[in-house]
This record gives sequence, structure tokens and C-alpha cells, in this order.
Amino acid sequence: MFPGGYGSRYLEAEDFVRYCKEAGVEYSSIDLLEKLDRLGWLNPVCRLEAEEELIRYVHPINNDPNDPRFHMVESNLPQKWLPQYHFIERVESWKGISPHNELCHPFDRTENSKWKTLPSKETFRPWRGYNTMVRNMWGYEQETSYASHYYSYWQLYQLKEIIEKCTFKVVGHS
Repeated sequence: MFPGGYGSRYLEAEDFVRYCKEAGVEYSSIDLLEKLDRLGWLNPVCRLEAEEELIRYVHPINNDPNDPRFHMVESNLPQKWLPQYHFIERVESWKGISPHNELCHPFDRTENSKWKTLPSKETFRPWRGYNTMVRNMWGYEQETSYASHYYSYWQLYQLKEIIEKCTFKVVGHS
């Protein structure tokens, strides 16, 4: 991500919240973003949805140093998942300050659109609905998401306007 997030066309929801807070939009949170997505007031610019089975397969390889395949995902991955895995890797590589030699972000290319969706109020799904259980390095089950919700830096202005113009009723507080 560029310093402060400015100029990054696609920020994952957590990075977008951090960026908003750094810019003075104090009430930013993942919960708020999900509520606004559900209402259709501020949807992510896109959502990356990996196949749930791919995430369950890759997670232990990337996160368990005791696994003999540790960080050797590509050579152990079934052929059917390679195109999706490569797409996710290209998206991940754009998070640094200097993206590799491509001018177009992978989300801007249409050939990979089956893993990228354009969120809307009509297609909303609770974000926890993208969670799946994976085994961690200690052998315990833990929840992880197979979807990433992406915002653009300019949506900060929309979020700020929504927060300033709306009154949220917090139940149970005086």
C-alpha cells in the first residue's frame, strides 16, 4: 500500500478502515462497512471470492511450518486451482509500494472476472457468510474468510459524508 493508502486503487476493508482513521474519520470500522454494504449506501468497489476448498487446501501449507509442503503451495496445488491461485497472488503483489511491471491491476482485467464480483445491495451476503473453518499449525480449527472486500481511497469522502449526515442509534447506551 502506498503511504497512508492514498493512490492505492484497491484497499482491503481493514486497510481502508485504517486509512480512514488516519485521515480523521474516527467512526470507521469493519462492522460499519458491512452495514453500509448491506444497505447499499457504500459498497466495496469489488470483492475477491476464492473457492472455499482452495482456501482450506492452501491455508495449512502457508501457515504451518511443520507441514513438509510449507510455502511450496504452487508445486502441491491441483491443476484445477492454479489459475485462481495465480490470480490471487497477482492481486496480493499489488499491496506493496511498487507494483511489478504491470500497468493494469489484476482487477482491471476482464479475463479473471469470475473470482471478482461487483457488490450491490441486491447481491449482499453477510460477510461472515464467506467464512470457512481451516486447521491452524497447532491442529485447531479456526475461522478464516475466503472473500476479501476492496474499497478505493476516494470512498473515504463518501464514508465521511455518511457518518456526518446520519445519526446512528446505539441500543443500550444513554
